[in-house]
Amino acid sequence: MHLSGLKLRDRLFRPTVLVSATILLSCALLVLFRDGWLPLDRALFAAAIIFIGCMPSIAYLGMAPSHRPPLPLMALCGIFYAVFFGLPAFLMSNLTSIYGSQQMGCSPFRQCINYYNLTIIETISREALALILVGLAMMFGAWILGNRIVFARIPALKFGGIEHVSRAPGASVSPAHDIAPGITLGLAIFLALANLAYWAVLSVRELPSVGQFLQPAGYVAFGLLYLLRANGRLPRWLTIVYFWVILPLWLMNMAVTGFLTPIILLICLWLALRTHTFGSIPWKPALAGVLVFVWIYPHISEYRANYWRLQKDEPTITKLAGFGNILIERTWSNGLGSKHFSTRPFQGLVQRLSLNLQFSTVVDKTPDRIPYWQGTTYRSLFLSWVPRVVWKGKPEERWGNEFGRRYQFLAPENTSMSVNLPWLVELYANFGAKGVVIGMLLIGLLLAFLERLLSRPESDTVSKAVGAAVLLPLFYHESNFTVMTGSLLPLIFCLWIYFNVPARLLARRCN
Repeated sequence: MHLSGLKLRDRLFRPTVLVSATILLSCALLVLFRDGWLPLDRALFAAAIIFIGCMPSIAYLGMAPSHRPPLPLMALCGIFYAVFFGLPAFLMSNLTSIYGSQQMGCSPFRQCINYYNLTIIETISREALALILVGLAMMFGAWILGNRIVFARIPALKFGGIEHVSRAPGASVSPAHDIAPGITLGLAIFLALANLAYWAVLSVRELPSVGQFLQPAGYVAFGLLYLLRANGRLPRWLTIVYFWVILPLWLMNMAVTGFLTPIILLICLWLALRTHTFGSIPWKPALAGVLVFVWIYPHISEYRANYWRLQKDEPTITKLAGFGNILIERTWSNGLGSKHFSTRPFQGLVQRLSLNLQFSTVVDKTPDRIPYWQGTTYRSLFLSWVPRVVWKGKPEERWGNEFGRRYQFLAPENTSMSVNLPWLVELYANFGAKGVVIGMLLIGLLLAFLERLLSRPESDTVSKAVGAAVLLPLFYHESNFTVMTGSLLPLIFCLWIYFNVPARLLARRCN
């Protein structure tokens, strides 16, 4: 037993060291070959953000497979901050221009960054980068403390499922035990079909509060059916029905919306569950997914312009064909068929990733020119738990628009567009540096609590699927806190009822 433990540790040690060295070398190369616009101190800060952001992933790789949670929440959080708050500093050459006259935040005839049409900044704030590092350290430290000490003994929340219909040793198998797997599969398929109806039928999407349950329902169904299939417990006919019919239809309907985030979240869920089940990360599909995203994203805006405004009522197949034509045409005209390859289409992608520039702007303007928000954006947190179907006059959250106009990312008269307000930026805009330190600490504790409650490696199949699906969006800290967490408690409660009531009824029948 001791020898096998040493072999396992040795087998995990080598890839962990290799990944750590690769990330460290990549950071060093980014600093050495950085654009001349980026000062050395800012480059070192950005490289440190990337490396520190990847540390939870490195720690995850070093865990024994049996100890890994179904969804590595903090590892995904770290990658989010590395990609959105660290990496973009080295991609700014796509956004820099020389301005001949005084511009907002830029001296004449200096190379500056055009971040959003109304925001031009000369350099990234050193204070902002330092605060990102401090915030990451506080969140990671609080998460470790919460997992190992504060919440170490809280029981996991169990959702009814196949494993929950148990019988006493030596007792005969009752009919209820025979139909238990069928009930669980039926619940999963119903969630998948209801989610598909949400995406495909406009009248379903227009129902109040339905999206708060039906959108995550698709991820719950996918997680449960994938885990059952990976463990050889999914009937073949159901494998065909779901993975060859329902799942492609779901992906098609998500794709034609022009938003890639739902699909990216699904890919992350698959990668997490596959790694948890088989013990190894599928690097090739993960890297292929990144390349496809980089290829597709620059042309999303053109697709939206054509099909949101001009052909929004066209069938799904027509929209997909149109998007395919745009990809082929633009790939050929800008790349393979062009003598001079242009990076201009990638400006939108870099701009999309550059949350460090957004944070830098907020730090520079607050509180000298714009006063702190003093917690205003958090006041609707508890109100958001009330479903709109119960409170028809519940105020809509429009903090993204107010934030964009407040910091001049949007024109004052623009009341329709929205600018994402990430958790870190929101903390500073409300309370300043103290808000970042204390707020990120509390966020780390919250995520540790939720992970201990919903994502345990020893949980049953249904609980793993539900927990992973519920926690999945919480690594993506791009929208304000109340929007991301407002429906969390009602969702957990509804899913507990949905899976546990049939299991309890079945257990009574067993007795």
